[in-house]
Amino acid sequence: MFLKVWAALLGIATGAGGGQDVDLTLRLERAGELGWRAVMANGGRREQVFLVDSGLQPCELVLVAEGKGAVNPIDRRAVMTMDGTTYARFFKKVQAGGEVVVAEGTFERQDGRYRMMWGTFDFRDLEPGRYSATVKFESVIRRRVQAGTKKVDEPKNIWLGTVSSQPVTFELP
Repeated sequence: MFLKVWAALLGIATGAGGGQDVDLTLRLERAGELGWRAVMANGGRREQVFLVDSGLQPCELVLVAEGKGAVNPIDRRAVMTMDGTTYARFFKKVQAGGEVVVAEGTFERQDGRYRMMWGTFDFRDLEPGRYSATVKFESVIRRRVQAGTKKVDEPKNIWLGTVSSQPVTFELP
């Protein structure tokens, strides 16, 4: 239990799959003046595989407005039409020492306020000011379908677990 708590504090993944050398970290980084992206880095010695699809297994952005509390986005999955099939092409491979972007979004100014689409999450009507943000990615799906043959498999090398980033603070001008 102690190691899981320590790993969570450091933003290191916990979970199973892909062998014993799992060392996945998640960070939130700038992408331009008002853009952000969540990057999963594999610091382990083996390739890691996991599903990256904002409709089926989203990377969650948690925004907190200074002095006002958590910002609640609209989750567009509730009104989206999806077949829910986890095609093999949705699974990303991250080589040892490699990285992959799992989500991204850019704040857009609208009538003196801001809006950002983060995957299926719609953050609207944000006032200028200071915010803190973290991202959380939870991999829970191992089942995948080959598009052409419809063959279904559940490879054991698919990583299942949870990883969160360290918080970052920023200003919307």
